[in-house]
Amino acid sequence: MQLQQLEEHSLQRPSMTAELPQQKELFSAPSHPVVEQLQQLQPDELTPKQAHKWLYQLKQISELT
Repeated sequence: MQLQQLEEHSLQRPSMTAELPQQKELFSAPSHPVVEQLQQLQPDELTPKQAHKWLYQLKQISELT
């Protein structure tokens, strides 16, 4: 009997989670400069010499951060 009363009472109360906004940004990692550069990169459009240059630039950026 008590269980049924508790269940009915809990169904009548408004849910707190429905009112709270989601905080997705709270746990997202800041973007890294190397990742930003890689996202802009079009590897199929690079010559081997350009790709080699990109690798060295990305390595240099990663060492600075």
